[in-house]
Amino acid sequence: MATKQPFSRYTPLINGNRSIEESISEIQREMDVRKRLFDKWVAEGRMSWVDAHDRLERQCSALKWMIAYSNSLDQAQPPNINPAFDQAEPVSVNSLDHAAEADA
Repeated sequence: MATKQPFSRYTPLINGNRSIEESISEIQREMDVRKRLFDKWVAEGRMSWVDAHDRLERQCSALKWMIAYSNSLDQAQPPNINPAFDQAEPVSVNSLDHAAEADA
């Protein structure tokens, strides 16, 4: 487990080590929390409707960008055309070295 530190010291460069799937999931979770709370906060005068709307729009945009980025990563993967990688057992570097020596 990570050393406990004040959350005010968290930074994306140091603490942002999650997968893109986890990042998208967290944005969706945070949007759900905000949607439940913003109506209440607007009614209580804790925030204006314009501010609540703006924050949700920004969150929606962040989610759309993350999903688009994730999709672009999926499409950027080249197809696997090397039959050595289709084997049930993983190929070790040593076995490739021995195969190259045998061919020589």
